Amino acid sequence: MLYVHKLIAALLLPPGIFIAALLFISLYMYYHKQRGRCLVAAVTLAMYLLSTGWVAGMLMRPLEDIQPGKVEQAEIIVVLGGGASGRNNMLNNDGELGGFSANRLLTAAQLQRKLQIPLMITGGQVFAESGNEAHISRKVLLNLGISDSMIIVEDKARNTAENAAHALSICRELGVQKVCLVTSAFHMKRSLTNFAGQNNDGYFTFLPYPCDYQISDQSVVDIFSFVPRQDALEISYLALHEYLGILASKLL
Repeated sequence: MLYVHKLIAALLLPPGIFIAALLFISLYMYYHKQRGRCLVAAVTLAMYLLSTGWVAGMLMRPLEDIQPGKVEQAEIIVVLGGGASGRNNMLNNDGELGGFSANRLLTAAQLQRKLQIPLMITGGQVFAESGNEAHISRKVLLNLGISDSMIIVEDKARNTAENAAHALSICRELGVQKVCLVTSAFHMKRSLTNFAGQNNDGYFTFLPYPCDYQISDQSVVDIFSFVPRQDALEISYLALHEYLGILASKLL
């Protein structure tokens, strides 16, 4: 019954209910031979496929298929931001990290404890309501017991390209060359592309440490792989966003 309930919920909630509505409209248009029926059918099919775990997994798995570098050699840890809220709370009056950011920072904090090297948090305020991510992250690290002397703050970057430019500028000033880069696994390839673009002289060595995986490394196909789900659609969106970002980084 648990799986029956999950199946019913998937069909009654978005995107399932919208896909069902589009399918009904598409069939109605085909029955009455209305113009535009092929377009509606194509949109319905695309929405359905992107909402399935099967397609989401195929899109995301190549992005997350990246091995960690030899981070034991790193001289500094650079962790990339991934979103924050300006809503403050008892623990942090600067705001609260989003899920991607929190997972990245938790991983970076554990690495810092293990490697005992400086940790740079990079990410500024993107939107008026989002709060300054680096300031929020610094407070989290202090709450976790990491010494302020081991925390380096870069609080101006608004996207991955600016993360790379600002973070590496600070690294050059500090004279460090071996950089452990921490970010979500799906975001790592685009991050490395951006960081490599700021390393034309080959001064830096980047040691990736992916985290915050969105899918399992084992491909499991069952009935729920073909049921439209909101989480699968979000994974498809994240993957497509990364592919576009990688393409833009190489073209621009």
